[in-house]
Amino acid sequence: MPYTHRDATEADLPRIVEIYNHAVATRTCSCDLEPTTVQARLAPFRARTADLAIYLHPDYQARGLGTYLIGQAIAQAPRLGIETLTATIFASNTGSLRLFARMGFERWGFMPRVARLEGVEKDLVLVGRRLCEPDALPAAARAA
Repeated sequence: MPYTHRDATEADLPRIVEIYNHAVATRTCSCDLEPTTVQARLAPFRARTADLAIYLHPDYQARGLGTYLIGQAIAQAPRLGIETLTATIFASNTGSLRLFARMGFERWGFMPRVARLEGVEKDLVLVGRRLCEPDALPAAARAA
């Protein structure tokens, strides 16, 4: 299925927060216990942090969109001055672990029982992928 995308804008933040809060409610892929707000996410959004996390609305899961989005993150990161992508995934989220492995991410760490959701301890897996060396970044990205 072909997808298109664009960079998110602040106007997209309410929908982004809605999708993320759904993930919080499922207790399967976020360590947050309480929903977040647009106001709380505004500063990190403006900072353009490089923390890679894919949260999909349930209507769009299992359609190849996660593969597409990670592929786009890999392709666009150097333009933004990002050399390495990492993600922290619950060890029980085997679907996400398989997806990131298929996209060339390696297991860089294991953190046993570091998250607690409603009294249940969860293991986390750190995965990462080095995209390029600093001198391989576009000049504009190196200057940023």
